[in-house]
Order: sequence, then C-alpha cells, then structure tokens
Amino acid sequence: MPITNVTSGSALASVTTSLDLVAPTVLSDDIMLAVIYTNDNTAATGTADWALIRGDNNTATMRSSLFWKRASGGNSGSTNTFTIAGTTVGFGIITAWRGALRGGSPFGNNTLSANASSDTVTYATLTPQRAYGAVIAIGLYSNDLTTAGAISGTDPTFANVVDVEDATGNDASIFVYWGVASGIATGARSHATTSTVDGVNTGYLLEIIAQNDSGGSQSGDGAVAYPRLNRAQV
Repeated sequence: MPITNVTSGSALASVTTSLDLVAPTVLSDDIMLAVIYTNDNTAATGTADWALIRGDNNTATMRSSLFWKRASGGNSGSTNTFTIAGTTVGFGIITAWRGALRGGSPFGNNTLSANASSDTVTYATLTPQRAYGAVIAIGLYSNDLTTAGAISGTDPTFANVVDVEDATGNDASIFVYWGVASGIATGARSHATTSTVDGVNTGYLLEIIAQNDSGGSQSGDGAVAYPRLNRAQV
C-alpha cells in the first residue's frame, strides 16, 4: 500500500505550560506526526509514547519540534499533552499518515533550513534513503499570520494539507505539504507567503518510508504514480 495523508486534527494554541493536541481519526499502525511551534527557544516535551524526531531553535525567537507516535486502538480523537517549559505561546497540530513502514521508525532522512527573517520559507534538499516513499515539507513561521503559496518543482510534487495560523500571544503559522517521491534528491525548495511583516521561519523536509515499494497515487495533485520496485532494487 502506498503512503497516503489520512487527515489532520485541529490546530491548537496555548499560553500555559501544557498543549493538549487532539488526534485525528486513525487506524492501528497509522503514523501520527505532531508539529509544534513554541515562542522564544522554549522546549516542548511529549509523553513517553511520543518520540522526538528533532527540535531546533531559530535565533532567539522560535523553536520547532517534531514528534511521532504509531497509532493503536483508541487513539482516534485522543488528547495528547505536550509540556511547554515555561508560560509562553505553544501552537501545534497532529497529522496522520498511512502505509508507512510498520517496524521501527518509519522515518528516513530529514533536512533543516533555519531561515532568517523573510516572507519566503525555504527547504534544504533531501536525498531519500529509499525509493517510492513520501517526503513531507513542514514550515513554521513566526510573528505574522500568513498563508503559504505553492512549492514549485517535481519529484515530489508537493500538495498542501495544512495551512493554519494563530494569534494567541505571538503570532504563528504552520504549513505541511507532502508528495510521493521516486528516491532522487528533491533539490532545494521554497514557497512564498502572504506575510507583510517578515519573520524568522523554519523549513523541514522529512522522508517517510513506505511499508511496500508500490508507489501509488497522490490524490488532489494530478495522480503522481510510480511502478513497483523489487526489494532487491532498493
């Protein structure tokens, strides 16, 4: 089965020391990915069932944290508490992905772009470990409510699935795109925003490895499809 983006929960902001993110509707073995923005360099911590992929500061203004969890029965609509180290704005969302590797971590390589103040979010090139999985582009933008434009380029062709903004405390925006990839380097990517006050921003590319090397279609963007590979070929 190819990787698909299932759905996302509702974005939530808080100015307390807890951020309670509600999971979307999921099936067992779906991968839940939590994307969290915190103001300043304030760390976020998940409960023991959430694994940190990476957390990064961008100047003294913002910190970005990515966590993941493999869904099991009862996780649909569950409340997942992340602790914020200090009373500052936290803003996050949980997305869900189906068809990922079912043993161990489903994530391959990732890249970071800690961008200076700009109305453009950039993403450093990523070379996947495996062919015919997916690449997720995650952007976090500080200090201005802004919506995001399209990411140009192919392989993958990125479709936007999350574009949320919040004005609680310091303004923040989160963007998530994804695309089916053949396994070659993505090249550096970028997208403009509607920001009128340039802010520091962070861009990640994150590989998610498929359980089967079967390629598949990416709904809503023109049906990107790839042929099946034998495992001996990857």
